[in-house]
Amino acid sequence: RKFCYLGRNTSGGEIIVTFSMVRFLFLGIIVLPILLLPYVPFVRSYAGNGTSTANETRLVLSQILSQLFPFSRGLCHDYWAGNIWALYLTLEKSIGFALRFAKKFVTVGGDGVVWSWLTTSTDAVEYFIYPFPTVTPLWTAYVSINSLVPGVICSWKIASIQFNSQPSYASVRRREALLYVIVFCSMSSFMTGYHVHEKAIMTCIIPMGLLAVTSRDAARLYLRLSALGHFGLHPLLFRPEELILKVVLNVAFFAGSVWVLEGITAPPPPRNRRGKSLLTDGDKVRLFLMAVLLFFTEVIHPTVFGDVPQLEFLPLLLTSVFCAVGLFGCWIETGRQMISIVRGL
Repeated sequence: RKFCYLGRNTSGGEIIVTFSMVRFLFLGIIVLPILLLPYVPFVRSYAGNGTSTANETRLVLSQILSQLFPFSRGLCHDYWAGNIWALYLTLEKSIGFALRFAKKFVTVGGDGVVWSWLTTSTDAVEYFIYPFPTVTPLWTAYVSINSLVPGVICSWKIASIQFNSQPSYASVRRREALLYVIVFCSMSSFMTGYHVHEKAIMTCIIPMGLLAVTSRDAARLYLRLSALGHFGLHPLLFRPEELILKVVLNVAFFAGSVWVLEGITAPPPPRNRRGKSLLTDGDKVRLFLMAVLLFFTEVIHPTVFGDVPQLEFLPLLLTSVFCAVGLFGCWIETGRQMISIVRGL
């Protein structure tokens, strides 16, 4: 917004903000080539040799769009990313499992779940309990757009504020607020997007790393986000020989991050007599549960339940739900810190 609007001082010192068409067109000239450039190799390889038809070119472009918007692949990936849809599907599966547990009373059909009980007579009384509503791409788009609204409002306010004193400090705070908006919008896309991959959490962790050195609260948020996000990537390294590698790397990175951020964000000596650590009691409980879950998924489940086909995907389910609950809390905390810093501008 600030790039497209030009501020001008009048003789009385009042700031008048007017729309600049030149800046708007210049911004479009920068953005449009960046959006179109990735498609050039595909168009050249299929249409540039002169042997392909226009239909083939359109087919290639449609395949690219299907990869960018994989609506035909379902709401979640094979391994559910830790977002709100993983919690939604887990609740649906849990209710379905509870109903199937009473299988002598329940019949699962194509139209839903039929709950029935036999009366003393030969007639049966039936109630139809349908599954949860199917989450369509349109619904996820609606939820995603609404989840971005707080970030859009905050970014608009950041660009609207005029600083008349301490310009250097105000500029630093504005950059921090903008980074919070970027992290919040990335978290919103991850938590509410359609067919999100678990690796997409890195788009949230990386910008949050830039904010981690600015305050103790930001450092704590980064540690929680990175611990949960990296733990959610463990199932991607599923071979037994990769177990030690992923655990050592994860623990070493987290311990190193705590040590570095503890030194950077620690308050001056008169204020740090208590020696309060970056890790709160809740963080320590979360790390303990993470270790227990890792031991179960990597040791107990393959040993005890390895031959039970119905529980084959239980480790993935537990990992996804655990990360989803933690990341949902990180998402809310990111929004809280974003709003707090924007209000303080």
